[in-house]
Amino acid sequence: MRRVTDFGHAEAYFLMKYQNERTGRVEWVWNSRDGMVSGLIKDTDAAALYGHQDERTWMKHVDPYEDVFLPNFVPPAGMRVFVDGSAGAVQLVRVTEEMHQRFQTAAQTNPMRPEAFFQQLQ
Repeated sequence: MRRVTDFGHAEAYFLMKYQNERTGRVEWVWNSRDGMVSGLIKDTDAAALYGHQDERTWMKHVDPYEDVFLPNFVPPAGMRVFVDGSAGAVQLVRVTEEMHQRFQTAAQTNPMRPEAFFQQLQ
């Protein structure tokens, strides 16, 4: 799916659906950045049950048409999000209460206007 925005990456600021095809578990992960993300992530619940090396511990990005562009999203504490790590590498982290507050402040003080980014709406 090609997403047309003014951002450099099609998945910038999207809430994306990941699913463990073995267990059926679904997790929504927000990309908090203008950058590429992985199509596979570790299913932390399955890893706790089966061990990190088990093939049942992977989640795949699925149903991209269900992904939602949410540039002002404020992820709750406990949710996983993609963030910039060291040297610009993407990292998948669990939101802490402090991070939640920072996302909330950013959304209130410097909101992005989605309509300005979608060229197909012009």
